[in-house]
Amino acid sequence: MTTLANPPIATFQDILHALAQNPGLAAELRRHLHDADFLNLPQIVADLAETVAQLAATVKESSARQEKIEADSVDIKALLAQVIARQEKAEADITELKDGQSHLESGQHRLEGRMGTITGAEYERRIARRARGILNRFLGFHNPQILQSIHHADSSSLAAALQTAADSGAITPQAAYELDSADIIAIGDNRDGAALYAVIEVSETIDNKDLTRARQRAATLTAAVQTATRPVVIGKEISADHRERAAQQNIAVILLNDDDEPQ
Repeated sequence: MTTLANPPIATFQDILHALAQNPGLAAELRRHLHDADFLNLPQIVADLAETVAQLAATVKESSARQEKIEADSVDIKALLAQVIARQEKAEADITELKDGQSHLESGQHRLEGRMGTITGAEYERRIARRARGILNRFLGFHNPQILQSIHHADSSSLAAALQTAADSGAITPQAAYELDSADIIAIGDNRDGAALYAVIEVSETIDNKDLTRARQRAATLTAAVQTATRPVVIGKEISADHRERAAQQNIAVILLNDDDEPQ
């Protein structure tokens, strides 16, 4: 068997021809011409491309998550705005309810005040009708006469006495005016037959104002007519402190219920 020898290589073209005819020779030539890093460059590029692809996928996933977070944030803000709006409406409703309750309570207080005025006026009328019997029963007045009350026209003799006292300076015009507002003024005789006046203030619940008015108006009448005058308060109830004050100032306290029975 005859073996053909490789043709001689004399030119660069001969080298290229030999490499084309012998792939192994081309590979061996590259191994001698390049180091390992260069030879591994294709794999390095492939690995780098895969890494870049993974990074791109991660960035894309992160972007998607960011977009979802932003979308969720918008939803949360919208929900929060709704919650705030509902809370503000609830607060406004509560304020409106409180205002309504305040108006209702105010109306109730006015109604209670009016009812109290009505019942107080009725109580005063009932006491005025029974004043003579009350003075006789509880204060020992004999032959009591009512000079002034809601059921009696003012006595002309009393009015004249007050005018004379005011003109003489025994009492002031203001004191005379205040006395004219007394609920009941009466005159009678005591056990010894001496004349005795009474100035009576009527109130369902006796308080300091009633005690003060009775005492001051009785003092005015005493100065005007130069005759002893008994300050009296009549009502349904009085506190222990007010009762003590009345006793200290010699103010008679008479407690009568709706049936005019002593309390």
